[in-house]
Amino acid sequence: MRAWTGDLTVLVIPGTALLLEGVDHREPTAMREFRTALHRRLGRAQTWRVAVPNGPVPPLLSLGGLGIGVGVRIDRTEGGCVVDPSSVLTGEDLAVEVRRLRADGSTAAARDCEIPIGVAVAVLVALEASRTVRLVPTSPARLPLTAGQTEPLLVPIDFSGAAHPDAPLERRPGAAEFDDRLERALTGPIDTSVLAILHGETDAAAACTDALAAVDLAGAHGTAVAAVDVHHVRYRLIAVDPAEAVPEASGTRVGRMAQSAKQRA
Repeated sequence: MRAWTGDLTVLVIPGTALLLEGVDHREPTAMREFRTALHRRLGRAQTWRVAVPNGPVPPLLSLGGLGIGVGVRIDRTEGGCVVDPSSVLTGEDLAVEVRRLRADGSTAAARDCEIPIGVAVAVLVALEASRTVRLVPTSPARLPLTAGQTEPLLVPIDFSGAAHPDAPLERRPGAAEFDDRLERALTGPIDTSVLAILHGETDAAAACTDALAAVDLAGAHGTAVAAVDVHHVRYRLIAVDPAEAVPEASGTRVGRMAQSAKQRA
C-alpha cells in the first residue's frame, strides 16, 4: 500500500442516522455536544469528498428505508456529482422524487438500497453543516482514495451494535473486543493491517467499515476529536492526518511512519 501523501484531514464519523439533528427526539446532551464538535470540524473545509462504494453514483440517496423522510437529489449531468444544501429533499418532496424515478423505470431505488446507510448519513450531515459534498464512485479495481487533493474525505463507519447486553441488537460474542481493536487501530499510528483484518469481521460483529476500505491510510495518524456512547453503541469522531502533520510532545513534527503500528509495544 502506498505511503500517505495528502496534506488534508480524513474525518472518520459515525455512520448512523442518529447523527442528524431531529432524528432522536430524546437524544442525550452528550450527543448534541458531539454533533457540535462534528460541525465545527466540518467547517474547516467548504467541500468534502464522500466515497460511494462500487459506483456509479445514484441520482438519489435517502434514509427512507429507515422511516426517516430525508434524502438528497444528485445531479449527475455535469459529471461532478457535487451536492449542496439546496439538494436536500424532505417529506412529500422526497416522496415525489422517489415516485418520479420509479415511473421513469430508473434503477435508482434499487441502487439506493445497495448504498451503505453511512454514505447517505455522511452526505446529509455535511449538508446540515452548510458544506458541499463531492461524491466519488469507487470500486475494488480503482486505486484507494487519498487526502492529497484540495478536498478532505469524510468516512463513515459503524462500531458494533451488538457489543452490550442492552445494545440495539442481540449481543454477539467478540463484538466488544472488535470495537476495542477498531478504536485502537484508528488512533495513533494507523494500523492498516489490523483494519484489513477487522473489515473481514464486520458482519460477525454487526459493524460496518466499508468506507474505510476505499481510503488509503498508510502512514497516517489518527486523533480522537470527540467520543460518546449512546444506546450502548460507540460514536467516535477521529481526525486522520499525515504523519508529518502530527506534532510530538516536544513540539516537533513526527516523521513519516515507516513501521507498522503492530510493532508498537
